[in-house]
Amino acid sequence: MEAELSKFTYFVITKGRNPGVFTSFDEASAQVADYPNAEYQAFNCQALALGFYTARLTALEKEKEALDEMTLQMGLPDESPPKSPTTVVTENGQRAPLSRWVNCIPPTEVASAAYAVNLSMEDLLHKVCYNASLPPPSYFRTELGLRDTGVVYAFSVVLPWNPLGADVHAKGRFSPLEMDAKEDAAFNMLQKVLHTTGQEIRDFNYLKAKMLQMANNELSEEVERLQEKARLHGYDSSLENVSP
Repeated sequence: MEAELSKFTYFVITKGRNPGVFTSFDEASAQVADYPNAEYQAFNCQALALGFYTARLTALEKEKEALDEMTLQMGLPDESPPKSPTTVVTENGQRAPLSRWVNCIPPTEVASAAYAVNLSMEDLLHKVCYNASLPPPSYFRTELGLRDTGVVYAFSVVLPWNPLGADVHAKGRFSPLEMDAKEDAAFNMLQKVLHTTGQEIRDFNYLKAKMLQMANNELSEEVERLQEKARLHGYDSSLENVSP
């Protein structure tokens, strides 16, 4: 557990040797030290710590049910013998399990500026929660080691005490960049909160922005195809200003 978290009073361990809410930094750290895929959070408010703990456990149960259902429908993937070692040490000193494949954010979306309105999904989610008199969301980070690309991150988002219902939680896709992974989880949670509370963001339409991002990515791919076609035919002129 990161040393800077020692300034907090309550430590929530949701994935560790003994999950729970602790008041001792050393005791909490012992629960996640060298524990693969550990998950924890720190607070200064006991009520928030307890609320986030119960909400996250509920979310984990729902995630497991969804995973079990998907596995039942698709079957177990063919597993090859794992390479040694089976875990990798991450930047914060924890150990993350190695995996062959996870749901990662496509390279066309990583650290991109494709949004016409480039606003922070995390900030917008806080704004929506505040306007709806909801407690602030909390993010739980997951670290995983991929055999080809190194350590990747994903975040899950919950609201304490599940004020909107047990199913209102979100999990983002994995990314080599923590910022992108957190924004992806916030984007998914933002849609759920807006839908559940019936709110609108007048200064930002997240669905239109998402559609525009996809269109921009497709446009970039089409320009790249045209440029490659021109190179194959021996053209030297640039197609950067040519619209498909």
